[in-house]
Amino acid sequence: MVTMTTQGERDHAGLLRRLEALKLPVVPLERHGFLAPSDRAEMKREPDAVGVGPDGTAFAVWSHRKSSRRKQVTWHLGGKGIRILGAIDMETDLRVSFVQALPEGRVLLAAARAGRGELNGEVWTQDGGERLPAGLPTACWSVVQTVRCWRAGAPSTTS
Repeated sequence: MVTMTTQGERDHAGLLRRLEALKLPVVPLERHGFLAPSDRAEMKREPDAVGVGPDGTAFAVWSHRKSSRRKQVTWHLGGKGIRILGAIDMETDLRVSFVQALPEGRVLLAAARAGRGELNGEVWTQDGGERLPAGLPTACWSVVQTVRCWRAGAPSTTS
């Protein structure tokens, strides 16, 4: 790994990453359906994060009303009304701001940023098992590079 020493080098590297992200396909937003936690009495009304998988399935992360460590991830089918396909309850210290579907039925939860050596991402299976912690330099960039960041089912922070 090459260590950048000057602000100019860091700025240039950031510019190159943003230019690469701009090459990705863009899909216009449209109303796809409605979201809700599976247990509306226990979870807050507003989701912490929402993402859409490649097949159009929407994922949402909800915080518990009384315990910030408790979260629920739901996935939904589009259409009229609220159509919850599944939900998992979990405990995590992450302040989740990104949720992204991954291959093999996994879900990435990530906080926006982390300091050097801090963990700010977790991968969960849709049955609520196999939590893999990850240190992602910036969650937004790492989600864009999902294929590069996740090799053989294990997190990697190299690109």
